[in-house]
Amino acid sequence: MRDRKEKKMSLQDLKIYFFNVSALSISMTNIDVVLKFVLLIVTIGYTVHKWYIMNENRKNGKRDI
Repeated sequence: MRDRKEKKMSLQDLKIYFFNVSALSISMTNIDVVLKFVLLIVTIGYTVHKWYIMNENRKNGKRDI
């Protein structure tokens, strides 16, 4: 006869199953398209912000860095 502990799933097993299911679900989606879009938006935002800072520095007579 088996012990009750052998039949139960431990917390460690549940964590492993959760990570495996998460990895599988992410790999089945178009996550690379989403990441490319986010990267594009961040890059455009950074460039516009840098241009704004450079323009403000030029108006105030400070050197551009």
